[in-house]
Amino acid sequence: MTAVDKSSPEPDLSSEQPEFARTETSSGKSVEEVLSAAGVDFRPDDPSLPCLTIRMWTIGIAFCLVGSGVNTLYTLRFPSVSLSQSAIQFLAYPIGKAWQYVVPDWGVTVLGQRHSLNPGPFNYKENMLIYILANLSFLTRLSADVLTEQRVFYGLHAGWGFELLATLTTILYGFALAGLGRSLVVEPKDLVWPGVLGNTALNAALHSSRKEEVEGTVSRYRFFLMAFMASFCWYWLPDFLFPALGYFTWVCWIAPRNPVVNQIFGMKSGIGLFAFHI
Repeated sequence: MTAVDKSSPEPDLSSEQPEFARTETSSGKSVEEVLSAAGVDFRPDDPSLPCLTIRMWTIGIAFCLVGSGVNTLYTLRFPSVSLSQSAIQFLAYPIGKAWQYVVPDWGVTVLGQRHSLNPGPFNYKENMLIYILANLSFLTRLSADVLTEQRVFYGLHAGWGFELLATLTTILYGFALAGLGRSLVVEPKDLVWPGVLGNTALNAALHSSRKEEVEGTVSRYRFFLMAFMASFCWYWLPDFLFPALGYFTWVCWIAPRNPVVNQIFGMKSGIGLFAFHI
């Protein structure tokens, strides 16, 4: 029998872990823990889930038209109304679920591939693709601001052809820069973009199992509902109703259609002279 040298050091198992798992953030947590909390798991992808479906394209294109139209139209008005990409991601979930239960399973077969109106449960891939479509279409407002200023301030009417090409150019130019810098800002696993972690967490909360609970904790979906109701009560009442009750512009009530009076005594569109505050 050979003696075992117990004084020999044990192998360092941490060196066998991937470098990505050992990378830590400024708060001391590993990148893997941060991404897992944001709903980004490292489980193998399920290729059987349908994503490029008729349902996804229909809901996504509809939200692109409505969202970009509302944001472009109301950005020139006061008070302005805007739809965020996260709101579209949230609104797409009940619409996709309603489509799942209402629309029949009708479809056609093209080149051996069946395309159905209702391919099954509305999954997280479809929801995320709808968010990506909305995120890209909402950028049209940036070019709309430039084209509007050209018309209003400089009297330049270039025509719809130039305006359409200018809008496409601004978006495609961003795609080109992203493609050129893919190896630097996309492929490295150590690079974490905090701006998208909220959307991945929302997607994971909406599509997580309702029974996915650990003892002493709540599921992502239930926690999201509680946080949503609390934030709605907190922001809707103080931020929307109370500011309207916080001041009393009595002079504007005397002449509500007089521009000079509103510019002098108005709180929103004037300097707020002689206004009573509560």
